[in-house]
Amino acid sequence: MARWGARLGRYWRVWRAFAKSCLEREAQFRASLAAGLLRSVVWLALGLINIEILFSYTDAIAGWSRGQMWLLLGIARLGESALSFAFRGNMERISSYITYGDMDFILLKPISSQFAATLRYIDIYQAPQMLINLGLIGYAFRLMGRWPSAGGLATFAVMFPCGIAMLYALWTAVSTCTFWLVRQAPNIVEILDSLYGAARYPTRVFPEFLQFILTFLVPLAFVTVLPAQALALGINPLYPLGSLAFAAASLYLSHRFWTFATRYYTSASS
Repeated sequence: MARWGARLGRYWRVWRAFAKSCLEREAQFRASLAAGLLRSVVWLALGLINIEILFSYTDAIAGWSRGQMWLLLGIARLGESALSFAFRGNMERISSYITYGDMDFILLKPISSQFAATLRYIDIYQAPQMLINLGLIGYAFRLMGRWPSAGGLATFAVMFPCGIAMLYALWTAVSTCTFWLVRQAPNIVEILDSLYGAARYPTRVFPEFLQFILTFLVPLAFVTVLPAQALALGINPLYPLGSLAFAAASLYLSHRFWTFATRYYTSASS
């Protein structure tokens, strides 16, 4: 246990050094922060307009009220910001690492190559966007006329990070395929982006086979719908336990797949 604690502490210090260097670099481009915030507000406004248009024709969507749909949108946007903050820029770089030989240097580093490749950069512009999305979640509870219970908050605190971990594992596994399909990497990212759009709606609006896909194969429901349900309606206690097990298994399998792929990596210079 002490060994694992020391190892986690080491990686935490490495990640903090990564984050510090990104912050120092991005601080030179403050106009980009304003542009990013404006873009986020515009997309958020479009999402809210879409909800309001839908509720001008109905009182509920798959049993979800107007306030609950605002909550779902806020959580979906929060998850999207968190994924972009920590992972997106890294996943998009993996194909270039392989194409131009930078993966050679990553594999030589005295830390996990998966950690170095998938967690090296952060998008600091997503931090204020996450605060905006938290504000939207708070306003959604005002629309519902009540606040979440302590149990609901605790369940959300378990399920939301587990959902992010599952999507990180999936994104890592899909990006790992670029060791063999380098030219298809941009298409892979676009597919995942398109699927995330479904996370803004209750899974029950989709056919049963899509519900299964969005819950277990592409576990978007663990990031958005199920955490929102835990806050707004309550949820079976088995779901948080299942999400912990599912997240742990996903992270383990994605790491094993990454390790397998790097064994067959051929240097761009060879």
